[in-house]
Amino acid sequence: MQVPPHPHMGLQTVSWLHEGEVLHRDSTGSLQTIRPRELGLMTSGRAISHSEESPRSHARFLHGAQLWVALPDAHRHTAPHFEYHPDLPSVTAPG
Repeated sequence: MQVPPHPHMGLQTVSWLHEGEVLHRDSTGSLQTIRPRELGLMTSGRAISHSEESPRSHARFLHGAQLWVALPDAHRHTAPHFEYHPDLPSVTAPG
């Protein structure tokens, strides 16, 4: 995957991988590889530019979900930032 730098405003992207890796780079200086069972949360706020790419050496498949969340009016012009969550809660249950 090679998605060149592009802008966003007024939203959050939630990236959650099941397989493969994605390198996130943005105009706030964030540089983070997101791996399976990790989550990247980018808040564009007033404006951010970012790129997403598969690392040079990468798995054959890339499988995940990316949600785009519209920010409420009160938060549409906040400072842009990126959060990386490598340790997500897990649920173990029968069945």
